[in-house]
Amino acid sequence: MKRCPASRGMSFSSSCTPKTCVRIFLVLALAALIIGECYYAVGSLSARSLVIRTQTVSEKYQVSPLGYAEVDITVNVMDSGPYGLNLSRVTFGLTLDNTTFPSVQASGSTFSAGQSPNYTIRFVSNDGREASYFSQAKNQTVTVSMTAWVSSGMYSGWVTASDSRIWTFQFYYTDH
Repeated sequence: MKRCPASRGMSFSSSCTPKTCVRIFLVLALAALIIGECYYAVGSLSARSLVIRTQTVSEKYQVSPLGYAEVDITVNVMDSGPYGLNLSRVTFGLTLDNTTFPSVQASGSTFSAGQSPNYTIRFVSNDGREASYFSQAKNQTVTVSMTAWVSSGMYSGWVTASDSRIWTFQFYYTDH
């Protein structure tokens, strides 16, 4: 009884030719490729299922002498995938109605499946006209966006998520 080197000790009743060994190798390679592709696809779906939710918003403004508007937002980051996520190069953006605040960089984080870390971000605009507008506006559309380099399973890539909602503001004035 001959043994095929690719069979790792399994016996065959028929002769094992090099052609048979190549077939076994190709089947194993194909199986590894399919498993790897599935692992990559699930990681990609996990990363792309990233969701952010605006939890709290607090704000203040100063109209004079140098006007500014400041908004502190707590954002909850969630993922419904089976793998944990590693976030790096995280940047948050904020738009109130049609006013875009300068983006803010945040530290990266790693979390397991089912966890949902919070980020508290402070956005500041030094435009006095915006501060004046915010001092009068009550209901505004708040859009928070997050862009990050996300790794999950075998997948790595840029992912953007956003959350938009109407928020009732009660900006409070500060003189310093």
